[in-house]
Amino acid sequence: MDNNSIWMVELFSDLHIRQWDEFVMNNSLNGTFLHTRNFLNYHKAGKFEDMSLEIYKKNKLVAVCPACLIHEDGKNVFYSHKGSTYGGIVFSREIYRAQDIMKLVEVVEHYLRDKGINKIIMRLTPDIYCKSTVSLFEYMLRYYGYFSYVDLNTYVDLECDDTEIRKKIDRNKKRNIDKCEDNNLWFHKLDTNEELTQFYQLLKVNLYKYGVKPIHSLDEILEFHQDRLKNQTLFYGVGKKNQLLAAGMMFVFERTKILHAQNLSYNPFVKRDYSPITYLYYKIIMQAKKKGFSKLTWGISTEECGKKLNMGLIRNKESYGSEYFLNAVYFKILTE
Repeated sequence: MDNNSIWMVELFSDLHIRQWDEFVMNNSLNGTFLHTRNFLNYHKAGKFEDMSLEIYKKNKLVAVCPACLIHEDGKNVFYSHKGSTYGGIVFSREIYRAQDIMKLVEVVEHYLRDKGINKIIMRLTPDIYCKSTVSLFEYMLRYYGYFSYVDLNTYVDLECDDTEIRKKIDRNKKRNIDKCEDNNLWFHKLDTNEELTQFYQLLKVNLYKYGVKPIHSLDEILEFHQDRLKNQTLFYGVGKKNQLLAAGMMFVFERTKILHAQNLSYNPFVKRDYSPITYLYYKIIMQAKKKGFSKLTWGISTEECGKKLNMGLIRNKESYGSEYFLNAVYFKILTE
C-alpha cells in the first residue's frame, strides 16, 4: 500500500458530531472548544456553507479542519473558519512528525483542488491556547508556499504573586482602581438572565458608536451561559448599588488554563471621576489569578490584516502589564 492510499479526506458528516468533538477536546494536540461542533453549531443553519473536513490515516481519524466555503470575486475560498475566532487543521499527537504533517498538508490541498477551490485561508489557533507548539505545522505551510500575516495579541501573566501583578499596572490605573474602591464599587459574576441582559445592553451601546452590532445575539449569549458553553463562559460586572457600570464576557480555555476576556463594555452615560471599566479589568485579572488561570488574554490590537496598530488599544492593555504574542493567518492561491 503506497503512502497516498492510506490517507483519506472526507467532508464532515453530522453523523460524526460526537466523534469530532471527542477528537478535538481529548485526542488532539491543538484543538480548543472553538473547534468543536458544539460551538460551531450555535450558528443558525444556512448562515455558512459548511466545508469542514475529516482526515483519516489507515481508517483512523487523525485530523479535522472546521471550515466554510465562501465566494469572493467569483472565486471559491476555503476559509477556516468564518464562524469562529480560530480554525486551521486540528491534528493528533501521533501524526505530529515531519513526514505525516507534510502528507497531511498535501492530501488536504489535493482534495480542495479537486473540489474546485481557488484559495485557502486558515486562521490558526495561537500556541498559547494549545497543549504544545505547532511550529512544525506552520513550517510545512510555508514549505508548500503559503503566505501569512500576523495580528498582535496581548496577555497578562498570572504565574506570579499578587504584589508583582499589581506592581506592573500603570500608576494612573492604580489611582483609578483606588478611587473605585473608595466609592464602594462591587464586583461579581453575572448569572441571572436579567444581569446578562443588562450586560448585553451595555455591549450594544458601546458598539453602536463604532457603527457595529454585537457578534452574538442576546439569545445566543443566554444559550452559551445556560447550556451550550456553560463550562466555557463566565460573565463579570462591576457596579454601584443596583446599577451595572461595566461588564464583560470571558472564554475559558481549560486545557491550558487561560481566561480570555472579550466584549468588555461600560455605561457611557454615567459620568464619574473614576473609571469602572478600569476596575473591571483589574478585578478580572485578580479573579483569574485566584481561580488558578495561568494567563489572561485580551485579544488583538491590530486592524486591516495586521497592517494597522490601534495605539490607543495597545497602550491601554500595556498599562495593565501585558505581554505579547501573535495570531497567524495563512493563505494560498491554488488557481487563478
